[in-house]
Amino acid sequence: TSDTGTNDSSNNRLDGSLDADIAHLNTLLLNGSLDGSNETEDLTEILARLESADGVAQGIDGRLDEILGTLDNLLTSLETRDEAINSENERTIS
Repeated sequence: TSDTGTNDSSNNRLDGSLDADIAHLNTLLLNGSLDGSNETEDLTEILARLESADGVAQGIDGRLDEILGTLDNLLTSLETRDEAINSENERTIS
């Protein structure tokens, strides 16, 4: 569908943002920038990035739930169709 391209683009953008946030947090932690001089600002930035990463993760989780729901519906419809075909085949054989 045409929606797939949009979702792929959106997912790539979210993944890139999440990767950038993780890299930045690692840099802050490795550089030991929480030296006391700007501790409040650094901590605020870390918390903001963690909240952003959490939002991205929740968005991905929601999309995965939608995909799983769609797959479940698809499997259910295929099972129903197969049961109908099997039932008709049994009647034809009898």
